[in-house]
Amino acid sequence: GSEARGPLPTAALLMAASTAGLDDFRLLRRLAGEEAVYVARPGRGSSEVEPPLDPGEAFLLSRLDRPTRVEQLLQQSDQPRVEVLRRLCRLLAVGLILPAEGAPAREEASVASPELLKTFASRIAESLEREPLELDEDEHRGQLRELIRRLAEMNHYELLGVDVTATPDEIHDAYLELARRVHPSHAESIGLTGREAAMGLLFERATVAYLTLSDSERARVYLAQLGDEVGGPTRGPSAEVRSEEQRELARRNFRMARTMAEREEYHFAIELLNQAVRTDPQAEYYTLLGECQMRNPNWVSKAVDSYERAVELDPESAELQVALGRALELAGNLSRARSRYRQALDLEPAHPGALEASQRLRRGSARASRPSRPGAVRRFLSWLLG
Repeated sequence: GSEARGPLPTAALLMAASTAGLDDFRLLRRLAGEEAVYVARPGRGSSEVEPPLDPGEAFLLSRLDRPTRVEQLLQQSDQPRVEVLRRLCRLLAVGLILPAEGAPAREEASVASPELLKTFASRIAESLEREPLELDEDEHRGQLRELIRRLAEMNHYELLGVDVTATPDEIHDAYLELARRVHPSHAESIGLTGREAAMGLLFERATVAYLTLSDSERARVYLAQLGDEVGGPTRGPSAEVRSEEQRELARRNFRMARTMAEREEYHFAIELLNQAVRTDPQAEYYTLLGECQMRNPNWVSKAVDSYERAVELDPESAELQVALGRALELAGNLSRARSRYRQALDLEPAHPGALEASQRLRRGSARASRPSRPGAVRRFLSWLLG
């Protein structure tokens, strides 16, 4: 049947996995709240690899031809609230809808469609078969980690390692060298099996950079957007454009990190999140960073730091207060944990997690303060001596 052909099953699985086990609160947080604005991806329906949609998803997609707030979609749909949120998350997971403020991301998506990326990946794979990459395994792995760490802060020229005056041949050679290094087919040989997603992100960004800079008109527009930063002509508020570009890169890193965390690829998720919070500190970025760090007992203190930053950015969230309390508990700081649970209850008196944790810590404190009963020998001596 059609379900056995091409990447359709992968997209369908990604849609299903994107909402598995999430309640109303977490679904809404994944969408960045009811005030978040989304729009349908330009050019949808032109690809044969898009997943099939159920009637509810198709309805929501039809309402997003224009930028629309999540709140409005909830009001317009006769579906249960949690189902609307779940379907929106599913559409977001496969890129059928995008944050409305992410215009640069939509433009880049049109530059490098999934089909075009697949073609480039196949060509690079053939190149590697003809001429394998000669690079030390440790050095190769270190280069990839450094690229991931700096990905959000690099423009297309910096990523390819070329000057703004580079010729088409120089841009082509630089892309070929970079793409051969970051191609996901290297994952197994350098000990990164299961982490192809991170390398796929690098390959995608490298290809977008190449397709942008190798086209004279696209390169002209891109250079104008960068403005003074790379010595190009200043047209309009280049600093604002650059700032928005950085925020969009941080959002993209966050989305990729979320996918990696769901696949339990925590190391690369943390790399991407560290870059995201350096570029654009957001409570949800720090929250996911803390969740990933909590997976390793040696990183609990780092998780505490991440949750503390999240709370600073969103002090009215009872959920974040509870998350910080749990991290403090694992770090052995029970007094501070109690304080966080109390603050959570001040914000949301019926919060189940805060109630359970507070009661549990009170019971533990009572047991610790209760005097121990004397042993049999001490009881006998006490009786004997009157």
